Amino acid sequence: MTSPGHLRIGLWLDEPRVSQQAYSLVEWAHAQPTVDVIGLLTAPPQQTVRPDGVVSTALFRALGIETAAVARDSLDPAVLQGLKLDLIVCPGTELPPAPLRSCARLGTLAFEWADALHRKGLPIGFWEVFERQDTTAFALRRFDAQSTSSELLLRGQVPTRHYYLLNRAALFDKAHHHLRVVLSRLASTGRWPNPQASSRIDRPPRGYPSAAQSLAYLRRHFAAMIHKKLAKLRGRDAHWQVSFVRSDWRDAALQQARPIDNPPGRYLADPFVIRRTGRDYCFVEDFDCATQRGAISAYELGAERAERVGIAIDEPFHMSFPFLFEHGGALFMCPETSANRDIRVYRCVDFPLGWKLEKILMSGLSAVDTMLFEHGARWWMLTTIDPTQSGEICSELHVFSADSPFADHWTPHAKNPVLFDAACGRNGGLLVDGNDIFRVSQRQGFDRYGKASQINQITALNDEVYDERCIARIEPTFKPGLLGTHHLHSRDGITVFDSLAEATVRTHATVRP
Repeated sequence: MTSPGHLRIGLWLDEPRVSQQAYSLVEWAHAQPTVDVIGLLTAPPQQTVRPDGVVSTALFRALGIETAAVARDSLDPAVLQGLKLDLIVCPGTELPPAPLRSCARLGTLAFEWADALHRKGLPIGFWEVFERQDTTAFALRRFDAQSTSSELLLRGQVPTRHYYLLNRAALFDKAHHHLRVVLSRLASTGRWPNPQASSRIDRPPRGYPSAAQSLAYLRRHFAAMIHKKLAKLRGRDAHWQVSFVRSDWRDAALQQARPIDNPPGRYLADPFVIRRTGRDYCFVEDFDCATQRGAISAYELGAERAERVGIAIDEPFHMSFPFLFEHGGALFMCPETSANRDIRVYRCVDFPLGWKLEKILMSGLSAVDTMLFEHGARWWMLTTIDPTQSGEICSELHVFSADSPFADHWTPHAKNPVLFDAACGRNGGLLVDGNDIFRVSQRQGFDRYGKASQINQITALNDEVYDERCIARIEPTFKPGLLGTHHLHSRDGITVFDSLAEATVRTHATVRP
């Protein structure tokens, strides 16, 4: 812990040309009343601006940022100590020389990009695409000023995008956002995040790709593009479908489940089941392929088949994930409405198709697949948030708590995001078994949303701690031809889930009954 107040930060730059992400960091810091920035340059600055996303350090002067030239091979710590730096931040791929780390009171803050500390795993974000890995990782590590020790402050894993430059840009967006969060909290509270278990990112060290590997990457990339174009021309695409089986989730034989037919031009996903007056109903996302917008529909589940009841909620924006909960003897729904940038709750006034807006819990944020439940005399909200507004909304699980599901203020968890991993960070359903609570999570794949899912038992939940352990994984192998599965819910002896498969697309306009 350090005293809150002004932070005097030295920004260590790998080269005089500064990436757009590093320059954005400088702009952000320059606008903060509690942060002062000094640019530590490894060579004389250039005077031009290149159009390829690289900014010259000449622009630092336009912001009034003080700069100091530093040569690697003739470093004089005494000179740098005169700058009275609190922290050295390394937004690039290299750490500064070891003597420089002792020149700042709080040490050095640096990213790990795979095994970048040893100049391996570069270019950043390439090998994950080349090897078609599901996620691409980064870490933020603090190196102590007085010793050789270090602490892992944050580790994140985002879905690997389908080509290198996009993957790198998405990774940088997330990493630099969380760097700014750490710096802001340090300046305002004087506290570092609690260190995480210190382990290197589990990626094999790799050097720069050879010419043959670069050609192989380009060949795969263009082949994938052509495959997608041809599939579209043939009217083929991957669509979700909902199925149900009359058994508890622990005993459910998914291969024996009864599918619910997709209406023409639409597909169904994200099912939740509930029993009312001895009859079973399933609420689903009902996605219209022509309008590219989802509504919430209801189906009645019989012994062997499902009967469509109709549209329950249809707003002028996309809706999905119709999460159901009960409170005070009434039934409520919290559907996903990130397209409207809010989290909202509807009250059921005439089951199953009569619903009215009860309350907007949060607004001005991009949050998906929100779940609400009571535990330990408090109400808890689990939701996946995209704080960067980049569209990557599968990695960061956030937890909030309140005295009521309709509270005006929800308290964020001390460790938000409690999970930062595209392999389990997005919700896919909630299972309650007595006092035990299980969170179903999605697993994203390489260029594949909803590759698989898993069931996680929540083992600890309070204002300071969130822990869960995986007890089961659900792979899309229970029926031939499946490409993914990302949702499961079970209640009253019925289990509902969805699966992804290639199907013929008919995108003509449809009329929902």
